[in-house]
Amino acid sequence: MNAPNVLLMSSRIGAPVITIVPPAALGLRWPYVDLDSEQPELKIHWQLHRRPFKHGCGDSPCGRRRAGNCPKRILPLRKGEVQVEGGLILKKPKGSSYGQIPLPPEFVEELRRHREIQDLEKSMAGDAYARHDFVFAGLDGGPVSPEADRSARRRTGQPGGGLGRMARDRGGGGSAGHPGP
Repeated sequence: MNAPNVLLMSSRIGAPVITIVPPAALGLRWPYVDLDSEQPELKIHWQLHRRPFKHGCGDSPCGRRRAGNCPKRILPLRKGEVQVEGGLILKKPKGSSYGQIPLPPEFVEELRRHREIQDLEKSMAGDAYARHDFVFAGLDGGPVSPEADRSARRRTGQPGGGLGRMARDRGGGGSAGHPGP
């Protein structure tokens, strides 16, 4: 049996743990993180998913096997979904995944430091930095793909290892980079 597919945000053994499913963690954006109120919290209002493209060539087939390679490809979106980039979409979580999660003080400080580092990356990158406001973003500010996150979790051997560490040890570049806060 595999480990549960969760995000465990903890940088130290014995520290409190917050459990969030990876799509919700990947879709978490700064406007939904309240670090300054009396009761800091994360608002889980979006999840990041990959949606497959469909052929858009209609009556004159393009001859490409994969719809993602079709020059007239289309990304079918359902009601309430938002395309971020490529086939990555934000959609509302279902059921108990939607809601607010109170933050322990240790996480508030970790997230503040993380935001400061991300703000520095934004200022250094200038216009090259994607302005999606993802909490867990690639080095270019773009979304971390679910596939890159899954791969990082497998490499670390932890259910939430890809995003869970509150350390800045991302490698590579862009959305395919190792996810980290």
